[in-house]
Amino acid sequence: MEQEKVQNNINNNQKEEQIGEVVKKIKENEVNAENIQETLVEQIENQKESQQQNLQNQDNQQQEQGEQQKKEQDEENVKKQLQEQLLKSNKLNEVPENKRDNIMKYGDMVIMYIKADQIRQIKLEEGKEEGCNYGMYPHSYFVGKPFGAKIHSRGKGGYVLGLRPTPSLLTSSLPHKTQIIYHQDCATIIFKLNIVPGSKVIESGTGSGSLSQSILSVLQDKGHLYTFEFNEERVQNGKQFFEKIGYKNVDVIHRDAIGEGFLNKEGENYDVLNSDAVFLDLPAPWKAIKHAKDVLRKGGKVACYSPCIEQCQRNVDELWRLGFIDVHTIEVVQRVHERQFQEFKKAFEVNEINVKRKREEFMDISDNMQFQNKQFVSSFGLSYGHTAYLTFAMLP
Repeated sequence: MEQEKVQNNINNNQKEEQIGEVVKKIKENEVNAENIQETLVEQIENQKESQQQNLQNQDNQQQEQGEQQKKEQDEENVKKQLQEQLLKSNKLNEVPENKRDNIMKYGDMVIMYIKADQIRQIKLEEGKEEGCNYGMYPHSYFVGKPFGAKIHSRGKGGYVLGLRPTPSLLTSSLPHKTQIIYHQDCATIIFKLNIVPGSKVIESGTGSGSLSQSILSVLQDKGHLYTFEFNEERVQNGKQFFEKIGYKNVDVIHRDAIGEGFLNKEGENYDVLNSDAVFLDLPAPWKAIKHAKDVLRKGGKVACYSPCIEQCQRNVDELWRLGFIDVHTIEVVQRVHERQFQEFKKAFEVNEINVKRKREEFMDISDNMQFQNKQFVSSFGLSYGHTAYLTFAMLP
């Protein structure tokens, strides 16, 4: 009986221990559940904060984009208003729409005239600026103003002129990588070769492009210029130059005209035959005259540009040998005249005298001379020197 009681006590103790362990595990599970719940709640809160932060960032980005767009729109409106004010102030609104190309705009080639010996070519681009002794000139200061306008520097320290490109201004602003042909010679060459809109012209010796752009300005869009150059760097510079000033009816060809001539090589399709004029600016022009004859039409003309008279002699001999006619050589020398004032004595003019008085009382030599200001035209003492000899001839 006692053993049964002891056994029952043992069993009861074991059950209590088991119950205690179960209760302990339940409590541990409850603690773990609370920890898990707290962790989940914390993660959810973090996710909410992250989502809110992302939404805030998106709102900020959208707001910044909107502000940037608004700023750009405001700047565009200001530009338009300034251009409208400029049009009104310069009465350009009275100019027909088809003549509004007189207004400078981005992408235009402009001559920046600083002073007589400082002239630049610039292409108007947004955000760029030019500097000189008279200040800084943002390209935006040129935009919207008519060609020929004064462009004041930042801070109004000085001004330059924004001019439309012309052959003479382009020649004056060219970088002199080679000896260029100046205005007086360009004009004479074009006149003597009878180059007109629609002419087909061949030039050998592109150089800096001085004569080329003068010829193209005469051809307009109706003729064509084929210009040959043996120096590859000058060929690339020429292509870029003509593209920059907007000429399309020109081909710059890399070739030694003296050795290879002007006729098409394999794979080329240039329309060089029956040309109206050929111009040769080469170290030995007489060696290329036979090639000029191959591409000239009947009645076409050839011109040779030679610094030395000895070259002219060889050019003339070769022209006569090949049957050219009207062979002649000229030299263009520019002589400038100006109007000026100078004091000088005007002799042999006698003052009015009282004829009733004796003549002897008035025999003063000073009466015959008076100082007066007179206006006259005079040439400068110095003239531009020799540039070159120009030899012309015609193919019968």
